[in-house]
Amino acid sequence: ISKEIRVKLSTGGLFANGLVAKDNLTLNGGMIDSYRSSLGNPATAPIGYDITVASTAVNIGDLALGSAADIYGSVAVGADSQSGFVNSIQGQIIGPNTAPGQDGVTNHGSNMIDTNRIAYDYTQEFPDVTVPPVSAGTIVATSLPAANIQNIIVVGDSTGTNTYRYQLSSVSIPNGTTLMVVGPVEFDVATNFSVTGTASLVVVDGTTTVTTSSGGMSISGAYNGVGAAKLYVGGNITISGNGSLNAPYKPEALQVYGTLSKAAYDSGVRQSITVGGNGNLTSAIYAPNADVVMNGGGSSGYMAGAAVGRSVRVNGNGYRFRYDKDLETLNDNGGYKVTAWAELSAKIDQVVIGG
Repeated sequence: ISKEIRVKLSTGGLFANGLVAKDNLTLNGGMIDSYRSSLGNPATAPIGYDITVASTAVNIGDLALGSAADIYGSVAVGADSQSGFVNSIQGQIIGPNTAPGQDGVTNHGSNMIDTNRIAYDYTQEFPDVTVPPVSAGTIVATSLPAANIQNIIVVGDSTGTNTYRYQLSSVSIPNGTTLMVVGPVEFDVATNFSVTGTASLVVVDGTTTVTTSSGGMSISGAYNGVGAAKLYVGGNITISGNGSLNAPYKPEALQVYGTLSKAAYDSGVRQSITVGGNGNLTSAIYAPNADVVMNGGGSSGYMAGAAVGRSVRVNGNGYRFRYDKDLETLNDNGGYKVTAWAELSAKIDQVVIGG
C-alpha cells in the first residue's frame, strides 16, 4: 500500500502569519484584516484577506466594527481544538468570496463562518530573542539626548551613515514629549519601555514637520531622516492614552522584540506588552514569552503590522488589527512552512519512487 501527496512549501519569517499566540489567543472585539504598507497607509488602505490568526487555542468572541465581518482571513488552531471549535465562535471568519449557502459556510445567527478557512494542524517554533552583538561602526550611548525647545528628543544619524545603540535601564517618554528617530537606531532596554498620555515615538523616513507649543508660543520645525528602530526590551512595554509608536509609518521601520527567555518565563518571570486607550501602534512585535494585550478605547485605536506573543488578547469593539503582508519574509530564518498539500489519488498524477 502506498500513498503520495504533493506539498507546497514557502519560506517565511517570524511574521509569516500575522497575529500569533504561542498559547492562547482571545479576540473579544474589533476587526481583524490585512493590508500592504507598500501600497497605502493603514488608516485608509482597503480591506485585505491575507492574515492568518494562529494559536494552539483560539477564542473568537463577538467581534464587530462598522460592519458584520470580523476576521477577514484565515484561522489556524491546534488539532485538539477541532472538537466543537466552530460552535464556540461568536464572531465571523470570511474570505473575499464567502457567501451564504456555499459549501463549508455555516451561519450562527447573523454571523458567517467559512470553515474552508480554518486549519486544525497549527504548529510553529518560537525561538527566544537575544540582543545581537554591537556591530562594527555602531555608536553606543548610555543615555538619551536632552529634549529640544519643541520638547522633542532626536536620536539617530539622519544621513543613515551610522547606527546608534542606546543601552538603557528603562525608557519612559513623558507626557507631551516626542522621541523622534531620524536614522538607524537600536534600543537595548533592560526593564520597561513606556509611552503615555500625549507622548509619542515617531520614526521619520523622509521629511516630517512638527508643531508644538512652548510657553504659549507655537513652534514649528522640519525634520529629515531615514529612520529605522529596533527595540530589544526585557521588561514591560506600555502604550496608553493618545500615545503612538511609529504612526502612521511602515511597521518594518519599528521592530519590537521581547527578550524574556522561555527559561525565565518557566521560572515565573512575566513580560507584558499593552496597547491601551486610543494608542496607535504601527510595528512588528515578536515577543514569544510575553502577554500581548490590545485594549481598544474610543473608536480610533488600532495596531498595524504583526504580533507574536505567548498569549494575545484583543479587547474592544472600536479596535482594529491590520496585518502588514509586506512583513511576511521579514527576519526569514531560512526555514520552510507548508502552505498547501493534496493527496494524489489519480494514477496520472503519481510518480514512481524507487526501483
